[in-house]
Amino acid sequence: IYTIVVNDKNGCAPDARLEVSVIQYPKFMTPNNDGFNDTWKIIGASSSFYPSSNIFIFDRYGKPIVTIPIDGEGWDGTYNGKIVPSSDYWFKIQLVDRKGKVHQHNGHFSLLRR
Repeated sequence: IYTIVVNDKNGCAPDARLEVSVIQYPKFMTPNNDGFNDTWKIIGASSSFYPSSNIFIFDRYGKPIVTIPIDGEGWDGTYNGKIVPSSDYWFKIQLVDRKGKVHQHNGHFSLLRR
């Protein structure tokens, strides 16, 4: 989430500020406990900007795997406490901003185990 500040070139008016959320997501995850890419989560979204949200992760056949909170630690690559295999996984995000506008994003990422 970025804050854009607009200044009047003569300094006459107070600064105008606008918060902007830039949604990003990792293209892969490697949950091997090395401290790098161990979880998958959305970057650039928080409950302060999107008070209502749903983030769903599915396997490649469309089976729901997990629902993760927007401010949580992310998905750790497990389903019901068991490790899932290396594969592509799909996600669907529904974000509702403070004005009630719904933003939807869909995509996929790879889970790699080595």
